[in-house]
Amino acid sequence: MNYRLAPILFLFSITSLAGQTALDTSKIRAHIKAAQQLFESFDYQSAKAEAQLAVKAFSETPDTAFQLRGDALRVMGGIQTSLRQADSARFYLNKAIGVYESLEPINYEFIAQINSNIGISYIKGRENDYNDFSAAIPWFQRAADAMQKSDLPNKNIKTMDYLGNIGLAHFYLNQFELAEKKYLEALSFQETPTPEDRPYIGMMEARLGFLYQRKGNLSGAIQLFETALENYQSAIPEHPFVANIMFGLSNTYRARGDYEKALLYAEQARVMFLKLIGPNNEEYVTALNAKADALEALGRLNEVNSCDSLIEIILNNIYPNQTPLKLINQATRIERFAQKTNNPNLKIEGYTGILDNLKQLDQPVEEEIAQITMNLGSTYQETGDFEKAEELFLESLVLHQALYPAYSGEMIYINAKLANLNQEMGKTEAVLDYFEAAEQSAGLTEALNVNTLAYPIFTAKTIRQKGQFFSQQYPEKNERADSLFQVAQLLLEQIQNSAQGQNSKVGLQDEMVPVLEGRLSLLDSNEVDISKAFQIIERGKSFILLQAVQQSRVEQFTQIPAQVLKQERTLKENIAFYEKELYLLKQKEGYNLEKEEDWTKLLAAFKNKADSLEGVIAQQYPKYHQLKYQPEFITLKGLQKQLSSDQSVLDYFVGEKHIYCLKIERASATFQKLALDYPLTQWVEELRSGLTDPKNDRWKLPAQQLFEKLIASLGPLQENLIIIPQGVLSYIPFEVLLSTAPEENSPLKDWDFLVKKHAISYNFSGTLLRRMQEMSIKKKGLLAFAPSFNAPGALVTSRRDYLGPLIFNQQEVDNIGQLYPGKILKDTAASLSQFMANTDQYSLLHLATHAKLEDQQSDYSYLAFYGVQDSSQAAKLFIRDLYNMNLPLDMVVLSACETGIGTLKNGEGLMSLARGFAYAGAKSVVTSLWAANDLTTAQIMTNYYKNLKEGMSKDIALQQAKLQFLAENQEVHPYYWATFVGFGDMKAIKESSFSWFPYLIGFLGLLILGFPFVKGRNTK
Repeated sequence: MNYRLAPILFLFSITSLAGQTALDTSKIRAHIKAAQQLFESFDYQSAKAEAQLAVKAFSETPDTAFQLRGDALRVMGGIQTSLRQADSARFYLNKAIGVYESLEPINYEFIAQINSNIGISYIKGRENDYNDFSAAIPWFQRAADAMQKSDLPNKNIKTMDYLGNIGLAHFYLNQFELAEKKYLEALSFQETPTPEDRPYIGMMEARLGFLYQRKGNLSGAIQLFETALENYQSAIPEHPFVANIMFGLSNTYRARGDYEKALLYAEQARVMFLKLIGPNNEEYVTALNAKADALEALGRLNEVNSCDSLIEIILNNIYPNQTPLKLINQATRIERFAQKTNNPNLKIEGYTGILDNLKQLDQPVEEEIAQITMNLGSTYQETGDFEKAEELFLESLVLHQALYPAYSGEMIYINAKLANLNQEMGKTEAVLDYFEAAEQSAGLTEALNVNTLAYPIFTAKTIRQKGQFFSQQYPEKNERADSLFQVAQLLLEQIQNSAQGQNSKVGLQDEMVPVLEGRLSLLDSNEVDISKAFQIIERGKSFILLQAVQQSRVEQFTQIPAQVLKQERTLKENIAFYEKELYLLKQKEGYNLEKEEDWTKLLAAFKNKADSLEGVIAQQYPKYHQLKYQPEFITLKGLQKQLSSDQSVLDYFVGEKHIYCLKIERASATFQKLALDYPLTQWVEELRSGLTDPKNDRWKLPAQQLFEKLIASLGPLQENLIIIPQGVLSYIPFEVLLSTAPEENSPLKDWDFLVKKHAISYNFSGTLLRRMQEMSIKKKGLLAFAPSFNAPGALVTSRRDYLGPLIFNQQEVDNIGQLYPGKILKDTAASLSQFMANTDQYSLLHLATHAKLEDQQSDYSYLAFYGVQDSSQAAKLFIRDLYNMNLPLDMVVLSACETGIGTLKNGEGLMSLARGFAYAGAKSVVTSLWAANDLTTAQIMTNYYKNLKEGMSKDIALQQAKLQFLAENQEVHPYYWATFVGFGDMKAIKESSFSWFPYLIGFLGLLILGFPFVKGRNTK
């Protein structure tokens, strides 16, 4: 990543001084004033012409009006500097210094300014020559020294600015220690700043922040950027340099793995660049790329594609010549397109051409050459041309070593790439050498403090890769490999605990999965410590959801003031509100840029407050903080105690080469590595595509194949199955798996579906199973919703959001309402406001409505309530809303389409509405895996509630409802009956939270036991 500062902006003060009387200078003054005005309007050529007239006037009277002559020369020199005519600029500026030094008193302010301009002429002196930073340094030092001799009241601030330029020159010379020293010296000049001075201080803090970012001191960089932003914006709220600070924050947070904050600041930078200087500039495109990178890291690929399209449009309309930035962005587009088309040859052709162009520039861009050379090497590695790949990697390594400090993310990355390549080439010793170099670049020590590491995610990945190398190359050294995987796991846990926002945490959980798989791969099926295997698998299951469920327990058992908890919740609610409003704003026609900018600022402010509060809580209430982020996992024995004798838990973990499965029962547990020597993802996709289309029979073969691979080898199973899936297995309704091949032409209802032998439920993890079973719900009664979508004013906002009529949903809730007392809300009464007002009063929640799945941004999948067109947004309950709700419910039934499906996050599961309700506090959720049929849904749900009323557990009640459907209907394709599955605590529903029966039994017992004593006393 190229961390460039904005172009150096220096303002030239060219105000002429009060007059000379020995010569009529009015005409000269007019020329100087005109030059000043034209300069400030960026018309440099016209300004130059006016300044030339002023300078020429003195050629006729060389010994008069010295001060005014100095002004004319200084103005001309400044203009020539901006025109990048270095030699001419220095000629005029040096003559100006001679004039000012001959005056009494000496004007040190102008002398300082001229020296600085001469320094600038060495940096921006010619159109294609920006590099003579060494020559610029002494001129900046002379400027600082001269300024200290002046009588200006703000001379310290101006001195700080000149010293900062020296630091900047050292920065671009990769002299990072000298740059840091000069920046700190510059900041030592700041006194109690005036409002006008604070932007100068902010600029210096930001420069030091960019330096710390490059050195890998990410915590220090963030602190400096945030202070710089506050200082700069206190006087100048909107400025290109403010946007650059935001861009620096975005890159730093992305390096730390906090992708939500990276996205937030990238978007703020983009909006400000767009507003202030428009889209046709390098800064805007760079911010747009940063936004695309963050979106990609968050899995929001639909928005990444829109960013790519916008970049394409911009780059096709600017930079008529092949500028470095255009070439770099072309490389990015080539890479993404090649990945989508799986065409490495396209990448090779594109990268080679771009490298040739970059190397032919008058001023080569070494950082980009190093990066693209490495990318080209990676592409050759993909094609199996290892020798060419090694040649390019080594070339890139030399460039990296010249460009970057030893402790940097770039050095970690290139060394890790070389280690992996040499592993493929079988060069064992070289592999270890390169891994060791990567660890040294990371600053890795035994203390394992994530805040001291350069690029901790890169570090964790490198340690994991080293563990994989040991496990493959030295199978006898399993302990060494496992210790490396544990280090990577610990680092990721530390990063995850410091990350803000669920999306960032979920992304880090995805990073955790290959680490845990590495540990599982070391276990021997025959001699395995099953308790250890269980703990490893458990850590890879829905960790973020577990933290959320843990939150309420932690609040009850730790001494933390209610006011602090309220403040924490309020900040979360505000963050969620503005995130949602920004999302909805971007869905509207007539995009409101000004509103987006305002809300983005508010969101940033709330996130910063949340960060600050988190730091205070961690320091003042460490027990609460620790328990909140480090939940206690259930042990294998603890889970076994939770099970009844008729239950089997099948706990799956999907790796690259194996599926690891634990079969856990009350009295036993087994661990198996199931070889993944078949196209699992393809089979699952074929199964699902067949199940979601009642006219399709492609599901039949994969239903048999998946049974053989996932179930058959596990041995006998108890009647009730609890499935804890992971990865693509989360998409499978195990009920439809076929235990035997069906006889030809036999009716579907006679086939050996797994649902006929087992009542099946699902859960997110073993620990969450226990947590959900332990929840105590003290409410009772049913709350049911059946909104109308064919009434006038019902929710229809666009074709994309069109919600067709539901014919049988009201009949469905009427039937259920006859079985369970409570509140039934239909038609216009089934509104979101009624949902918010009533959910805390009932234990059962039934939603017979529409759901909409947002594939790329599943947090904004939603359930629809009744709502008029003008307020349609208020009629949607988003997953994102559920994350900040407290809904302790015995059961939620989502009788709607695809409420159990969402974006699959390998380490966390499906980001679905069902998960959202579990996050909010539901003990159990019945949900759908595909678009349900309205009529058959009503039939199955009515039977389900009848079975619950008879006292059946939820899993058996749902099993029997499906079997009843199979028995009573002619059309029994699984599309109609298999979509609904149950998650969580499957115990039978207690219709009332209070029963007289136990008290009556107890009272009778006392009477019986007490009767002899009463009788005896009377007798006596």
